[in-house]
Amino acid sequence: MWHRYQLSLSVLRSVHTGLYRGERTLPGPEVLLHPSECPGVSGCSSCPSDLHQHWSQSAVRRTNYIPEFWICTDTVLPGRCGPGLTESKWTPGPVPALPPGSVTADQSQTPTRSDETDGSSSETSQETAEYIKEKINEGLSVEKSINLFHCLNELEDRSLVDQIQQYLRGGGVDTLRPSPAEWSALVFMLLSSDKDLDEFDLNKYDDSEEALLALLPVVEASNKAVLTVYGLSDEGFEGLSSVLRSQSSSLRHLALSTNDLEDSGLKILSDGLRSPDCELETLRLSICNLSERSCEGLSSVLRSQSCSLTHLELNNMDLKDSGQKILSDGLRSPDCKLETLRLSVCNLSERSCEGLSSVLRSQYSSLTHLDLNNMDLKDSGLKILSDGLRSPDCKLETLRLSGCLITEEGCSSLVSALKSNPSHLRLLDLSYNHPGASGQELCALVEDPHWRLDTVRLEPSGVRWLRPGLRKYFCELTLDPNTAHRELKLSENNKKVERVEEVQSYPDHQDRFEYWPQLMCSTGLTGRCYWEVQWSGDVDASVTYRGIRRKGDSLDCMFGLNDQSWSLECDEDGYSVCHNKKETDLSQSSSSSSSSSSSSSSSSSSGTVSVYVDCPAGSVSFYRVCSDKLIHIYTFKTTSTEPLFGGFTLNETGSTVCLCDV
Repeated sequence: MWHRYQLSLSVLRSVHTGLYRGERTLPGPEVLLHPSECPGVSGCSSCPSDLHQHWSQSAVRRTNYIPEFWICTDTVLPGRCGPGLTESKWTPGPVPALPPGSVTADQSQTPTRSDETDGSSSETSQETAEYIKEKINEGLSVEKSINLFHCLNELEDRSLVDQIQQYLRGGGVDTLRPSPAEWSALVFMLLSSDKDLDEFDLNKYDDSEEALLALLPVVEASNKAVLTVYGLSDEGFEGLSSVLRSQSSSLRHLALSTNDLEDSGLKILSDGLRSPDCELETLRLSICNLSERSCEGLSSVLRSQSCSLTHLELNNMDLKDSGQKILSDGLRSPDCKLETLRLSVCNLSERSCEGLSSVLRSQYSSLTHLDLNNMDLKDSGLKILSDGLRSPDCKLETLRLSGCLITEEGCSSLVSALKSNPSHLRLLDLSYNHPGASGQELCALVEDPHWRLDTVRLEPSGVRWLRPGLRKYFCELTLDPNTAHRELKLSENNKKVERVEEVQSYPDHQDRFEYWPQLMCSTGLTGRCYWEVQWSGDVDASVTYRGIRRKGDSLDCMFGLNDQSWSLECDEDGYSVCHNKKETDLSQSSSSSSSSSSSSSSSSSSGTVSVYVDCPAGSVSFYRVCSDKLIHIYTFKTTSTEPLFGGFTLNETGSTVCLCDV
């Protein structure tokens, strides 16, 4: 988008360069401007001969031409002093006939002595650069700012860009509040870099709404954008929607997971998604605090003839059966192009399978990949789903039913359905269920050359996985006394810890936290694991790698303040999360249930939270436990490269942590 400004700027730079040098020679014919072709110069002169006279006078009186040049700079900004250079229609080509008295390059007069101006040209350039930077700092539009950055480049002033690069080398711009000029410098740097804008991750720079709004031109120019901004306002959603509606947008893949999107935000985004200019193919909205009401907007998007979506992720949201039913109406539309749908942990029951089965039976459905992991579909739901799999119109190639309370009875219905339609399904995930002998029958069918099925996942399996919800993944943990700080007192068979004033007589150990009041659990975790913690006072519940530093008072030793750990702080003010020194305050947030009963904040100085780790999926999730209901607080996305450990920080004397039996 910014490339269209380069041409007119090159013309202006030629004029400016001559001005700095005090030359009486006009630029060559290739850059000579007729006033009718470039009205932005008319603020300085009405024709080239007048401009030449202006240069000659300015060479003698430098104090007169600096302000005039600044006026020219202002005319570069569209909409300020009449039409700017950026709005001209000037293009390279034959020079139009000039009025009588016009001067060309070969008619130039004898140049002024260069030593009259060389001593002051450097100072002039510096003053002009400072003036341009002042203009950039006024909070101009991105187009206008980038326009002026090209002028700074011509003046060989890279101070703003260098400053942003220094911030990035120091760990990102989120540690400060950049000025408008600095945001513009970052946009200029990213758009003009040689690096391919294949994927833009906002979190590398700053996760604030201010950053998102400032960097929207980069989002628009990218093929894929990963945007995690907690607490976006309508202004932020409108900005994203405008990117989706833009004809010049290159955006094809948008990840908005772990945002407090809510139904109101999705409504604004849907306007952009329905635009005939929107060419988005992938939309990830996992953990976005959406309810069943959002499904109406998504369904209308899928029914839109102009919609290009082929991949939709809605994991870990309270959509319920009613929301899924509405979504199925869109999936059955002849205009729906969706191929991949992920609905893991969406609070769906067996009743939702009727709508999904009707989608699989639809001749219009393009669905080839369906993820229903971690939902209590049970055997009754799988039987209904099997009716859709049996249909000759079903094109499904991947079906994920991990952790869905399925036994041998439901698996038997699945085997029967696949025998009726063996030509499509290639991958079937039934892990964390209890398929019994029917599971072995499925494995045998993989060897049948008449089947396309080539992957069946059954392990882990067994009766223990037939427990509803995430509690099926419960792991019994104990606290490791060899890691405990000496102000932490363990009790109840290493299930409880309290911070005390009396120093404990623990022996020296290489794993012990020396300065910070922390400790870890004994067992390393892989796969899917879940545990619950009762807390009081001010504590952090964390997940960490074993390699976290233990010695010294460095902040790198604290959970959440390094790239080795993920932390949830619980106190009377509510909750906050932290990873790699980036903290997100959740005290004012609310979850998808009613505000009175499901606020993510807690007004009490005690409570119960739970932690769910899915190492294969790369997620660390925190929940608030209310009776038997789990209320989602926050999820970190990561890549687990080694076993993880539970950990705790007790920030105040008297604070306690107790590992619960579930």
